Amino acid sequence: MSRQPDQQPWDASVGDLLRAATNQPRGSSLTIGDGIPLPRPELGRVSGAFEYAMTTLDSAGRLADRSPLIALGWLPGTRLKISVHHHVLIVEADSAGTAAVTARCRLQLPASVRHRCRLSSGDRVLTAAWPDHGLLVLYPKPTLDALLLEYHGRHAAEEAS
Repeated sequence: MSRQPDQQPWDASVGDLLRAATNQPRGSSLTIGDGIPLPRPELGRVSGAFEYAMTTLDSAGRLADRSPLIALGWLPGTRLKISVHHHVLIVEADSAGTAAVTARCRLQLPASVRHRCRLSSGDRVLTAAWPDHGLLVLYPKPTLDALLLEYHGRHAAEEAS
């Protein structure tokens, strides 16, 4: 996979994963809202595209906040496929999925996924439900830290020049 000079490894990987989940061909420009390419949307131009929640994992790996699942219309028993790329989790409804929405309408992350992403009880994650595409994207706090540092570093450099 070729990268643009200013593109980070997570850009292409997560972008490819989202493109695949939304049935967009590789090489196409993944867009949200009114046509802004991912992963650097301009703030204020994509309101309504995602439903966000910051939530905590309990001791069994369940997300405390049910609102992302409700926004997606996922009912108890909905089978889910969970993919992990560079510590970002992509969850989508899939009849052959190995996970499922619990009877109390919660998402429980399998232990293997939690270990791979170094998630523990009490850790917080940002959830971004994308109802138009039936996707839930989870960003653990260390991934958010890296994204924000890269974003602000890039914009500070642009302002300085």
